[in-house]
Amino acid sequence: MLCISFCLYKIVIAMSPEAKEHLLELRQKIDKVDLELLNALNQRAKIVMEVGKIKQKEQIEVLDKGREAALMKRLSEHNTGPLDEEMLQDLFQSIINILKRLQA
Repeated sequence: MLCISFCLYKIVIAMSPEAKEHLLELRQKIDKVDLELLNALNQRAKIVMEVGKIKQKEQIEVLDKGREAALMKRLSEHNTGPLDEEMLQDLFQSIINILKRLQA
């Protein structure tokens, strides 16, 4: 870990001032997007919890493969990249699997 940090430090030191500034701007954009993602995921989680309450009351299974397949199809149709199909599927399947825990 120390070597990785030191090596990255050496790379940053060797960068031009313009490149350093651009890198800082890009990292700030990533930080902003990360917060937006966090907010969207928490909003999704709250909705999932509401769905879970309904499913529990109506004694419906948490897993709905048809719904998941339809979601993946819809997302694939709207995906303009640069995420490829496999990345998109992996990412959203992870989100679905994690948020299912809120319905249990």
